[in-house]
Amino acid sequence: MSEQQPQPDHWTDDDSIDYHLERTLSEEVGLDAGTARTIAAQIDSPGSPAIHTFVTTGAVVGGQFFDELGYEMNLAANDRERARIEALAEYCAARLDDGPVEDWSRVWVKKPGPSSVQFDD
Repeated sequence: MSEQQPQPDHWTDDDSIDYHLERTLSEEVGLDAGTARTIAAQIDSPGSPAIHTFVTTGAVVGGQFFDELGYEMNLAANDRERARIEALAEYCAARLDDGPVEDWSRVWVKKPGPSSVQFDD
């Protein structure tokens, strides 16, 4: 984990995304839907209708979605943004059903609970 972490009740979406991405890598678990949706929401724009469809319904619009992620990857300002887009692409590629997800509007990145966060001394 990063050297200076906020207290769990003060975590931003960015803090929570970073936590879940690091957990995904260190524990070899898949990215969760809430983190994937939050990443997509951060890169959503009027020029990316397939990403917008994912953000609003959970549906992955095949090749167009991955083309738009590739475009966003090229625009990414740094390795952190590229890692987020890559994790989103991996999440979507691994899904068994590309269709809309029921109650998708309630899905968002979860802030870690106090017992799940380890602080470096």
